Amino acid sequence: MSAGYDIFKNSLGVSSASTCYTKEDEDNAIWNINASYAFDKNVKLNATYLNSNLDQGDIATTFNDVDTDGYVIGLAYKGANKNKVGSWGAWATYYDQGVGTVVAHTMKTGDWDLFATEGYKGYDLGANYTLAKNMVYNIDYYELEGKESGLKNKVLWSRLQINF
Repeated sequence: MSAGYDIFKNSLGVSSASTCYTKEDEDNAIWNINASYAFDKNVKLNATYLNSNLDQGDIATTFNDVDTDGYVIGLAYKGANKNKVGSWGAWATYYDQGVGTVVAHTMKTGDWDLFATEGYKGYDLGANYTLAKNMVYNIDYYELEGKESGLKNKVLWSRLQINF
């Protein structure tokens, strides 16, 4: 279990989603609490709760009541080991994130900022496989939806990671 509190100084005017904020010099603070549980050596469950200090007045949005908190839940099985040919892993992650809980998301697609003024919900399904020593193939499928608009975004992302 862990917890954190991050303050992003003047972040609202420089983030990729900056057009949704009315105060360019405003700081965005996000606190979070995380927990994980390993069912065994192969299966792990992770959960994170996030909350931003933004309020409705900080957000330039046409929606009446956007939320500024959210959560992420993930389940993972094994994982490809770059040194072990034939090793693999799979995962599923569910996102329900309000405005301000994301500054620069780590998902492989940059399209999360389509939902900067409303937040989003959706999921990611992925897998990886070691093809040869130091060569891991990854594939992810994201399906996200705006929490207020219902706007949908689907992305299929793959990559071959080669380590030297």
